[in-house]
Amino acid sequence: MDGATLPLPAEPITLKTATRTLLEQAPAVGLATVAGGEWIAAPLWVGWQRALSGRGVEWVDFLSIVVGYQNELRLWVMGERPWDQCVAGLAGRILRRSGQARSHGERGDDWSVALARVGLTQTADLGILDHAIQRLGLDYTVSVAESGNDRSATGASAIVWAGGQRRDPEVPYGEAWSAATPAAALAEALARFLIKDPGYPVPQ
Repeated sequence: MDGATLPLPAEPITLKTATRTLLEQAPAVGLATVAGGEWIAAPLWVGWQRALSGRGVEWVDFLSIVVGYQNELRLWVMGERPWDQCVAGLAGRILRRSGQARSHGERGDDWSVALARVGLTQTADLGILDHAIQRLGLDYTVSVAESGNDRSATGASAIVWAGGQRRDPEVPYGEAWSAATPAAALAEALARFLIKDPGYPVPQ
């Protein structure tokens, strides 16, 4: 792969069929699933993560681009767009926008500053993070994903939010993916939340 392309994966027929069935049998749930993006973003990220991370694109950036591409993805699921055209269009959009991503180092500095505000570091373990998040009155989830025996494809995603529901546009939230550890994903998600909502921690 050169710097201007991403490898295009084979069509995920099983995923397509399951998603189409959901759209047909439970349209509201199906549309919400497609709109959320993770159903297709997670398997694509496994194959593209290394190349995209090298271009400064991380999970939260990638997911945002996939969410913005949901209409084309829905058309593919419903059989109105061929997979090759759909995935090539998505890959092109991601590469065009990758130049807009800030460098990992700059983001890491921002995250460190945000976590220091609540007495944490980026290397905090899950127990310490759990205690801190509870103390702040926030909610979180951490999900671990693996792809066969390929350890490089193992990672975790995390979301931290303030009340309400996850990804509610009216509720601040932070979201992250890490190929390292669940704790790293959670620390990054918390940092992203704190950057979005400087009102935390609430003064005692």
